Amino acid sequence: RNKSLHVLFILLAMVSCIAIFLAQLWDIASDDCNEDQTFPDLNDPEDIFARRWVYGIMSEISNRKFIIIVFTPITFLLCITLLLLMKNSTTLWILLSGLISAGLGISFLIFSLNTVQCIILLSTNVSNLSFILKLVSLVPCPLLSAIFMALAYSYMIQVVEEDDDDRKSNI
Repeated sequence: RNKSLHVLFILLAMVSCIAIFLAQLWDIASDDCNEDQTFPDLNDPEDIFARRWVYGIMSEISNRKFIIIVFTPITFLLCITLLLLMKNSTTLWILLSGLISAGLGISFLIFSLNTVQCIILLSTNVSNLSFILKLVSLVPCPLLSAIFMALAYSYMIQVVEEDDDDRKSNI
């Protein structure tokens, strides 16, 4: 019933994932390598954050880079799956879309708790480019959590409404 709104939310999530992923890659590429390294490591330079550890699943702040590099392409692919599942609006497909959206929403909710801590701990002693790239890779996570949780709620409401319509048609 709300297919156009669902498509808009999913496309917004896909664009956000692309922006987060590219900002994180650019941030990693802009870090300097030592002579003995061929690829920059995922650790941040000193004095970027007020401390190295945060509370939660991402105990060390530098783990966020690995999580973003791995999780955003998976999210992008699951968004494509959600778009494909919208072609057939059977109850099973809608329920599956709701479960995928709820899983992504909960994952981004947990990750956004840590990203908000990282934003609070972010130092101003970094270059403007690095500061902007870190913000671009951290700020959209709570937005993505809200988008996917709203999609999951909408899909579940749609399943209930279709079930009510089926009951009324059988009477």
